[in-house]
Amino acid sequence: MNFIDYRRELGIGIDNIELQRLFFNRIFDYLADMNIMKNVFSEQEYISFCFLTGQRQRRDLAEDGYWDAIQIVLDNNSQSIEEFFSYYMSMIKCLNNDEMGSSTKILLKKILFKCLDESHIPYEVIKDGGETLVVPKGAEELDRKLVSEPLLWLNAYPTSRKAFLKALKEYSKVTEDNASEVADLLRKALESFFQEFFNCEKSFENMISIYGKFLEEKGVPKDIANNLEKILKLYQTFNNNYAKHHDKTHVNVLEYILYQTGNIIRLLIQLN
Repeated sequence: MNFIDYRRELGIGIDNIELQRLFFNRIFDYLADMNIMKNVFSEQEYISFCFLTGQRQRRDLAEDGYWDAIQIVLDNNSQSIEEFFSYYMSMIKCLNNDEMGSSTKILLKKILFKCLDESHIPYEVIKDGGETLVVPKGAEELDRKLVSEPLLWLNAYPTSRKAFLKALKEYSKVTEDNASEVADLLRKALESFFQEFFNCEKSFENMISIYGKFLEEKGVPKDIANNLEKILKLYQTFNNNYAKHHDKTHVNVLEYILYQTGNIIRLLIQLN
């Protein structure tokens, strides 16, 4: 029985902050012990990492290699799991694709997933070509049904899939400062999907009635179709008032917006 299970057996609750603390302690311990990493990052890879993450280069810390300098950046950007994921995956992305770089990428990903599993922190791994995106999970069943499966089905709608992936990438590192931007990216992803699905170039608000008519044509009872159309109008109103035209979105509503976006995509594809 491990530490987490033991505390659960005693009925002692473990909140998200404690799980995150456990995760950070474990992963930084793993990284600190990786002496083999000292000679892995070349000067160009380190420069690429600083450029990608907007960090000042610390050549004074690079006398014994660039690994110590990179660890400091990771430590300074670990206020949240989402923030850490962004910097950690950027570090992996900047490694070359030669033999050493490729093997190091695999090792660093294994360490990340191992620490998340050991800390009982749910996460989702999404592949986009050669890039790996790691995002925190909400409710496991909702993530699978309303994010992972719609993303898979969007292979038939490449423009929409690209827009949805972009929104997910920003969602994975969301803060209060960019919450409105992420909400609007989700709206754009849904608008892009509507344009591909209905084969028209109309704006989002001008496709709401098309959405309602489609539901009825597919046999959805009129009362339910009307309610679903109203929900879509509220989705648009929220984005206009809190994201698209005004920067007033808070992080605590974004999970609902994400799931609502996936729910609408899922519904249309299933009905079709």
